[in-house]
Amino acid sequence: MKEKALALLTCIFIALSILGFAYAQWNDMITISSTLQFGTWSEAIRFVEPKECSDNEATKDVGQFNCYYTGEDPEPGYYRRLVIQMSNAYPSYAVRCSFTLKNIDLGITSKIVDVYIYDDSGELNWIWTTEHTEGFLWKDFNGNGGYDPGEEIMDITITELVDLTLDPEQTIVAEITVHIADNAEECHLYGFQVEIVYERV
Repeated sequence: MKEKALALLTCIFIALSILGFAYAQWNDMITISSTLQFGTWSEAIRFVEPKECSDNEATKDVGQFNCYYTGEDPEPGYYRRLVIQMSNAYPSYAVRCSFTLKNIDLGITSKIVDVYIYDDSGELNWIWTTEHTEGFLWKDFNGNGGYDPGEEIMDITITELVDLTLDPEQTIVAEITVHIADNAEECHLYGFQVEIVYERV
């Protein structure tokens, strides 16, 4: 009887030893350390100060402009959009705005893939004439739903930004210039927004 009990305890001890050894080997082989990221939880390229705007009026003071950032991130000082507004503008009136972009995504380089220029009121429509650097905003005066020559309101040029890469914490300064076209309406407020589209590389 003692021999059977001793044999049973020995078998249990051997079985537990084998299980412990196997577990140690198995555990060693599947240890994985990694970081998973789902979706965009950290933002990257944003508009930041400084920003400088001016117009081409040297002697008269008729046209007025307002340039500002909007769409502030939870972290103060970082913005998603640049807004430019003009009132009492006339043909040949121009506004120049120098703005700053910064990659605020720590540890990740980002590349600019597109620039969106739009009027969120829906009054004006955008067309690129030279991809990513020149275009115009137009108004559908005749209501046919498409662009017709002579409907240009603002001609816009912007620094080539597409395909530029920004390392973490890197900043770049760019410029946008707006010229009022002959078809702009008098005593009217026009405005548009600029957004940067990026991808992580």
